[in-house]
Amino acid sequence: MRKLRKALAVLIILTIAAMSFGCGKKGGEDEEETAPSVTGQAANVTVIPDDTNTSFEPSKGLVYAPSGENLTIVGIGSCTDRHVVIPSEIDGKKVVSIAEAAFAQNLNIDRITIPAGVTLIDKKAFRGCRSLKTVDWPSDLERIGESAFYGSGLVDVALPDTVKVIGSSAFAFCEDLKSFRTSEIQERIGGNFFDHCTSLETVVLNEGLKEIGSNAFDSCTSLRTISLPDSIETIDDSAFLRCTGLTSVKLPKNLKTLENLVFTTLDSLQEMTIAADAPYYMISGNCLVEKSTKTAVAVWGNKTIPADGSVSEIGSFLFQNRTGLSSIVIPEGITAIQVGAFQGCTGITKITFPASLQKIQVSVFEGSGLKEVVVPEGVTTIYTAAFAATPLTKAEIAGGVTDKLTETFRDCKDLKECRVIGAGVVLSGTFAGCTKLTNLTLGGISAIQADTFKGCQKLRELTYEGTCAEWEAIAKSEGWDNDIRGIVVHCSDGDI
Repeated sequence: MRKLRKALAVLIILTIAAMSFGCGKKGGEDEEETAPSVTGQAANVTVIPDDTNTSFEPSKGLVYAPSGENLTIVGIGSCTDRHVVIPSEIDGKKVVSIAEAAFAQNLNIDRITIPAGVTLIDKKAFRGCRSLKTVDWPSDLERIGESAFYGSGLVDVALPDTVKVIGSSAFAFCEDLKSFRTSEIQERIGGNFFDHCTSLETVVLNEGLKEIGSNAFDSCTSLRTISLPDSIETIDDSAFLRCTGLTSVKLPKNLKTLENLVFTTLDSLQEMTIAADAPYYMISGNCLVEKSTKTAVAVWGNKTIPADGSVSEIGSFLFQNRTGLSSIVIPEGITAIQVGAFQGCTGITKITFPASLQKIQVSVFEGSGLKEVVVPEGVTTIYTAAFAATPLTKAEIAGGVTDKLTETFRDCKDLKECRVIGAGVVLSGTFAGCTKLTNLTLGGISAIQADTFKGCQKLRELTYEGTCAEWEAIAKSEGWDNDIRGIVVHCSDGDI
């Protein structure tokens, strides 16, 4: 009888232990994300000792598949553990990776323990795991795929120093992420890496990083300060776009390339520093200046362009969409204004150009608040849509332009009076959409292309500063006079 009772007791204990692993439905997944073909579920699992993860029993029911002579975890299977512990071995074979989308969209997991031996977490592996707060990283992890933790609930991340490669958007939209430390051998922060990590406050970027990808910190609105290691050579487009809380930046000494819109739209920025002996960039006043071209590529504080000769070009998008900017002084010595420099600056209603100016690039003042403008004679090139979609009422191009004027005043719906004098200039869509234009003077025109005056129905006459013969010699494309047919041209020796 005692033997029978003892046997029953043992049986009950074993039954309870087996039930503790449980079984349940698979966590929700995106319909678009499919797991690799399955060859089995983890049952007979063992754990190889790991200094960081020795106290947890491995989860059962996980789905796995062959990976060469080893195994990869491909799904949650029947496991319902909130704390998922990846086994080191299954049936004597090592687990070396977590497959693409293996746990994607699982809303049950709040912690994942990954053992030593796992070198790859593939793309989308934990995408959308909103409850996932903690990852116990394997000590020899080498690669993290793109979007691997996109939209997860991670709070603090300190990567092991074995990680070499991390894909783009790996930690994007982790809205609870507060702190992050990179690996010591990682060379690149990929594109959209921290995109919309709106709680991110602390980032430790280790020496050895060489590049920060496009939109890497886009919309990290809680980030106040950042110190970039001197090893960084390239910061790609829009890397810190919409970081509206960023006040202080320490730039890397060895920075070679700073692409567009990196720091150019940050009204919050109060301070930027770089080593005095940095070879490629320098600080002049409240501007970051590229030494080789003397181009101002970032501005902060009082947003003043230095007048000491240290700057000769206003960089692309430098003041773009700064709607609170009501005035700006462009000092003598400035020779070029680059693409979109004042685009969308609706507070700027008037501007005076220096005599030194030679080039106005694409869309420089497009969508700004300019009401009057005079382009000095020294300007030889005005690129597409330079003054487009502004509330200009009066404009003049004084006579030095030698290139094509493409859509220069497009959709300036309040423009009534304009004088354009060039030196062999081609007009192409120059006044399209100028519906109130009534007073136009032209000179030095070599060609007029189709739809140059599209929508200019109120323009019934124009003045040409030249003879009738010179007007007739202008090359005119078919449709050049669309919407102004029958217009009277007043020339120096008569009307046409």
